[in-house]
Amino acid sequence: MKFSVKEFSRFGTMQAITVKLTERLPDAIQAPCTVNCMLMINRVDNYYLLNLETNAELNIECQRCLKLFKYDYHHKDELALCLHEDRANTLMELYDVVVLENQEFNLIDIITDNLHLYAPWAHEESCLN
Repeated sequence: MKFSVKEFSRFGTMQAITVKLTERLPDAIQAPCTVNCMLMINRVDNYYLLNLETNAELNIECQRCLKLFKYDYHHKDELALCLHEDRANTLMELYDVVVLENQEFNLIDIITDNLHLYAPWAHEESCLN
């Protein structure tokens, strides 16, 4: 699901989007996975700033006990969307950075990558007992 940063930044307010993920999910998360998103893009100097809030009820197979559990996933992210790699390199200390192709970003890729990084792989409480 690709969006043009120029066109999306014209909204100027948070936009609600729901995506259904079926591919590239972490092994422990059961597909399909519906993720609700709120996002806004603002132009800042010579890059765009993406504010992204995601939430979903994930069905996860605990990697310790192998039992299924539900997890209420919430994540907020602020990404710099850059047109050129040189600009991205200067922003890496401040933001997570994405270099755009054809001034477009792929929302599904960003959400899926975040699930790999931030979704749990086991229960929060000990399940070894």
